[in-house]
Amino acid sequence: MNALTPTTHADALAWRAKCRLHHAQRDFLRKNLKPGTRIRLTHSVSFTDGTRSDTFTYARLGQGTPGFLVLGRGRCRIPNWRDSVAALIEAEDRETLTPRGEEQAAIHAQKTAETQLAETAAAA
Repeated sequence: MNALTPTTHADALAWRAKCRLHHAQRDFLRKNLKPGTRIRLTHSVSFTDGTRSDTFTYARLGQGTPGFLVLGRGRCRIPNWRDSVAALIEAEDRETLTPRGEEQAAIHAQKTAETQLAETAAAA
């Protein structure tokens, strides 16, 4: 990314920002995600038995094998789940936001502020 020529093109800047976020997310998970860690996704996932959840436990069978998500006693097959991890849940339900989670929180805060401005303007 750093080898690319500078640009002011909006689409190119947006693409570069997405690439940086993707790599920051993967680096964060590589450093911080350990077997047994509970994670919260950016969205709820529906299963064929009707259950919905956004919180899972990360597990691994051995060194060098890919990790997977567990809900209850069953493994969950969720494509590209690493791109959707919003937070790692630590002891006492304390959450550490991932880069994707920080982005999601910023978007939510911006929408909340816009809604409050609109309500204030409508009340005036």
